[in-house]
Amino acid sequence: MEISIELKENSRYLIVKDEQITNKLAINMAMQCKSLLPPIQQENKIIYNLEQLISINEYLSGEVSRDKGFTIIKKLLQEFMNLSEYLLSDADIILQMDSVFWDSNTEKIYFVPASEILNDNSISKFIHKIVSSVSWSRVENKSYLNEIMRIVDSSDLYERWVDAIDNIMGKPVAYLAEEDIYDPVKNNVSAMQPPIKPSIYRESEQQYDNNDYSALTGELDVTDDNENYGETTVLGINGSQPMIFPILVRAKTGEKSVINKSEYLIGKDASKVDCCIFDNSAVSRIHAKIVSKNGEFFVIDNHSTNHVYVNGMLIDPDTQVRLTHGARVRLGDEDFEFRFQ
Repeated sequence: MEISIELKENSRYLIVKDEQITNKLAINMAMQCKSLLPPIQQENKIIYNLEQLISINEYLSGEVSRDKGFTIIKKLLQEFMNLSEYLLSDADIILQMDSVFWDSNTEKIYFVPASEILNDNSISKFIHKIVSSVSWSRVENKSYLNEIMRIVDSSDLYERWVDAIDNIMGKPVAYLAEEDIYDPVKNNVSAMQPPIKPSIYRESEQQYDNNDYSALTGELDVTDDNENYGETTVLGINGSQPMIFPILVRAKTGEKSVINKSEYLIGKDASKVDCCIFDNSAVSRIHAKIVSKNGEFFVIDNHSTNHVYVNGMLIDPDTQVRLTHGARVRLGDEDFEFRFQ
């Protein structure tokens, strides 16, 4: 199946070419289902008139606000739910950002029927794709992305997804403080050197191994993971000051995550973690955890695929490494800064 867009006499047409049109149901239903673009020509080449439509990829270009992006996702879900009335599913439509279209005049989403059954299609994967592809507003606190992805990953009820979007959009937008707004030039994350794990070596008759980095850096405190963890400690003097929790700042976006639990999980599985990094395939589902013990905080690699680094040093799985203010934590290729507020 080949998809292209052609311009003829100031009109745009979507062309779907396939040697054999096997998904007759979807093509035929396109004449009845208002969520699908109706074909104007069939055979081995199906033509659709785009008229005033633009792809959601075009519409969501540039920086996108929460409400603009979530309106598209909500409308997409509503039209998708209509397909079941015509015995159609996500396997019957083309789920690509260049092939799902938006009519700004009617605020309506249109799908293109697939000329063959696409069994690998998934509406949840497509929403993941949208969320991870869009350049969300730098000035907004993007915790709303974690909220919606947690629902998408934990429920198959599309109505719940729509309700979650309505609930999120019903709240005022939270904006970042000026100093927390991500500046790609100022942050220059790409310039950071990849971390290197120190090898086993001898120096002045003193032997170091890969589990003891404190001797190498003077900053890391590596302890045994088998000790019991205490409850989250209130930072302050005799409880006279308000409860203060440390935060994890994502370098790429400036987003802050408050570490407010005694065992704080980080990864891309929104249904299981406290801090969800859903838009980075290098991050494991439950990549790492931060635990508190006697007022101190430690990071532990949860046997992740792409490892955990603290201040450039690779740490071994199930090994506690103490975090100090300003510590750089890397999960795979995703950078964070640990701070006390």
